[in-house]
Amino acid sequence: MVLNMRFAVLAAAVLLAGTGPAVKAQQPAGPHPAYQHALSDLRAARRYLNEGMPASVPVKRDADAATMHIDAAVADIKQASIEEDKTLHDSYRFDPNLSPKDRFDKANQLLLSAHKDLENAEDLPQAAQLRNRAIHDIDYAHTIVDNAQKAGHWQ
Repeated sequence: MVLNMRFAVLAAAVLLAGTGPAVKAQQPAGPHPAYQHALSDLRAARRYLNEGMPASVPVKRDADAATMHIDAAVADIKQASIEEDKTLHDSYRFDPNLSPKDRFDKANQLLLSAHKDLENAEDLPQAAQLRNRAIHDIDYAHTIVDNAQKAGHWQ
């Protein structure tokens, strides 16, 4: 009887150990906090770069170039969330009273935050590829905004 009990416990442990990694790798459907936060930051950065900015050619060119990469990152994050069967709901606070310089500063902070949110967000290979493309676009947008800040086009 004791031998049967030990065998049953050992068999159960082997079965659980065999299914452990498969269960761990598969994430449940539902919200994806890293994606949600990154999307919120990207949408806020986009808004800071586009709403209420001066109409000068250099500022508009820089904001449009960064926005193009932000839009690409948003599209990749949305697709990655679909691959993972995750839902996305974002919200952000926008301060319309910031100066153009402060808007570029805020957009840059938000781009850095979005990059950090996405660094370790994936386990699925197809979603990781999309995440990596999004990070690349975020970093490129950050470079554009950073260069615009250094050039001081808004003055």
